[in-house]
Order: sequence, then structure tokens, then C-alpha cells
Amino acid sequence: MGLAAALTGAVSLADRTELRVRSPGADDSQPSADAETVVTARVTLESHTTSLDVSYTPRLTLWDANTSARAVVLMNAGEVRGRWSSRGVTLALAESARYGQVNIASVALTPVDGQPGRVDVVPIAQALAYEQTETSLVARVERARWVLGSTVSYQVSGGADSAARALLPLQYGPSGELRAAYAATRRTQVITAATGSETAFSTGSEIVLVDLTQGVRTQWSAGTETGLTLGASAARVRVAADAEHKFTPYPVAEMQAARASPALGGRLTLRAALRLAPVVNRLVGQVDERLQAVVAGGWTKRKWTVSAYANAQQSVPPGASGAVQLLVGEVGCAYAVSPAVTLDAGARMLAQRAYQTADPAATTAATFLQFIAFAGLTVRAPTSHF
Repeated sequence: MGLAAALTGAVSLADRTELRVRSPGADDSQPSADAETVVTARVTLESHTTSLDVSYTPRLTLWDANTSARAVVLMNAGEVRGRWSSRGVTLALAESARYGQVNIASVALTPVDGQPGRVDVVPIAQALAYEQTETSLVARVERARWVLGSTVSYQVSGGADSAARALLPLQYGPSGELRAAYAATRRTQVITAATGSETAFSTGSEIVLVDLTQGVRTQWSAGTETGLTLGASAARVRVAADAEHKFTPYPVAEMQAARASPALGGRLTLRAALRLAPVVNRLVGQVDERLQAVVAGGWTKRKWTVSAYANAQQSVPPGASGAVQLLVGEVGCAYAVSPAVTLDAGARMLAQRAYQTADPAATTAATFLQFIAFAGLTVRAPTSHF
């Protein structure tokens, strides 16, 4: 009886419907029109020390509604998160899964909770069968000036059948991170981190990537923060199942800045980052050292929200086989009609150039450019508590 009284729960339901126009479309001579709806159903249970969150988010999309190439596809997505915390110790276990048809070139780019999502090269702009699952265990300990954390995870993602894997290989493997943050002063944190991952591809390639970094984060004021991180990374790469392993070292460097302040009667937030680090190119299964610049901003005033996001990436050195040039961006404006209804509209763009070597004497570049205009409607049902 006491346990039941200590538990509280909530059920929430929401839907976002988006209409968009893509250029180029399925036919290069005219744009394509799409319609998409995403339903989010969530159940949450909480007590003083524990919580459980279960969500299901199916995505139903009508592609190329104005052409003969029209198709209706479904992407199923679900997630389960459990958390326990007591006396400065937190343990969290999460499992997520996605399966269905998706056009990776048309997904939304706006950062979630102020953190940019992963942006990478995409295959040709068409719907393909996709699968993804990830299991992760996170531990966090807070003691005096120290915050210690660790993450262990295993993920599988990529094409769900042989045709899709020809465009987006299946990749799978474990990853982990150890992180220690020390509050040197009231405004300054010193952060040491070590990460590692092993990724195997359906093409036969395999990548082990580890790095060690040292960073400093400074809170200059209530709304201004900067960070600097330096380190080194090493990769062990096997390009085919019968190939030898090759070891390569890489430098790691990152600068970050964030600012939040009143502006024009509302609140303005800005984030920027410049990062040099190796990443795993999921299309070709190789390590790519990239210089990446990210800028994100938002302005809110009463019922209005304006947001913008841009991510530019350049392989170092440029022009080599497997190198990429990538620019993605999104601008949007949303109006909260009521707590239950929000309207939004905006535009997205993706420009990509990927270099491939057909033979040792020639390197070719595959270019892809896409523009999207969208309008959306979000409806939320009243949350039920029990």
C-alpha cells in the first residue's frame, strides 16, 4: 500500500502533422509534395528515487503525393528509459528501437533541448528500409566538487535489407565513455574524458576508435559560457574482412560558446562550436577527420519562437577518396495558439559533396543539393495523471 501511494504516473498523447515541398523531387522537372504525421504516446511512472518512461512514436509519411512515384511508408519508433537515483548516485538504463521506411535526406535538423543532433552524409534522396536499436547504461556519481560518469552502450543501425544496405551499410558494435569533471572554482570546471567504440559494417570493414581529451568549461555569467577541449584520437581500421588493420593517430580540438540574454522583449539564446575530430563515415565504413562548425540560435517571446541552425563540415584533407563537404541548415518560426495547439513553418536545406575514387588515377565527386519548405501543426491532448 505504501509503495502504491509513493508512485505517481502520467499519460500524454501528441501529434505533429507536417506538409512540405521538396526540390528536387522524385522527378527533377518538378518539386515533390509530402505529408507526414508523427504520433507520440508516452507513459511515465515516478517515485522519490525511481522513474520509468515508455514511449511509442510511429511516423507515417506520404511521399511524392503529387507524382506517380507516390508511396505511403511507416517508421516505427519506441523507447524505454528507467532511472534510479539516491544520495548523489544515478543509474539509468535505456533501450530504443526504430524500424521502417525513411528518407534520411528529409529529416528535421532543429536541435533538441539545445543540443544539435548528429548530422552526416546521406545516401540518395529516396525512402529506404531502415533499422536501429541501441541499449545504454549510464552511471553518475556526484561528490563534493567531483562529478564522475560512465556510459556503456551497444547499437545496431543501417539498412534493413540487402537493397538498403547497398546505400546505407548496416553497422553494429559497442561504445563507452568515462568522464570526470572537477569544479576548480565556482565558475570553472575541468573535464577529463576517454571514449572508445568498435564498429563493424555489413561490407566487412571494421573500425576501432578511441580518444582522450582534456577540457575546461567556464561560466562567465548567468547567461554566458565557454569551453575549450584538446586531445588525441587513434583509429584501427580494416577496410575489408580479409584486409590488414591500419593504425592512424588524429588530433582533437573543440571550442564552444553559449549566450542567453534578453532581446527585443523576449529571450535570445545562441550556441556555437568549432570542432576538429575524426568521425566514422557510415556510408563507406572509414574514419574521416573533419572540421565542423555549428551555430544554433533561438528567440522566444510569449507565444512566438524563432529558431535557426546550421552545420558545416569539411574533411581534412579535402578532396581525398571518401572525403566529404556538407552543409545543412534550418530556419523556423512557431506560434503557440494555446497550450494544446502550435503552428510552425520554415525551410531546410542540405548540400553535400562526397569524393570517391573509381581508380587510382581519378577522383570523382558526387553532389547532392536539396531544399525543403514546410508547415506543421502540433496538437497535444491534456496529460492524464494518476
